[in-house]
Amino acid sequence: MLGSSLISWKSKKKISVSTSSTKAEYRAYLDTCCEFLWLMQLLCHIGVSQDSPIQVFTDSQSACAMAHLFIVLVW
Repeated sequence: MLGSSLISWKSKKKISVSTSSTKAEYRAYLDTCCEFLWLMQLLCHIGVSQDSPIQVFTDSQSACAMAHLFIVLVW
């Protein structure tokens, strides 16, 4: 959510083939986060600030674990 407005998403056919469902869900999770970062930078550029964190929901525990591990290793 951005303020009180909902954000929609899209899907498109990927040119790469994932070897596991965990990898596919992690890539989708990562793509979503990248699009949110782009959107936040765009909004900041036009003067709209987003102070609260953006929530990304997923039902894949393995994708969440991979994302958490990535954050821990990078930060």
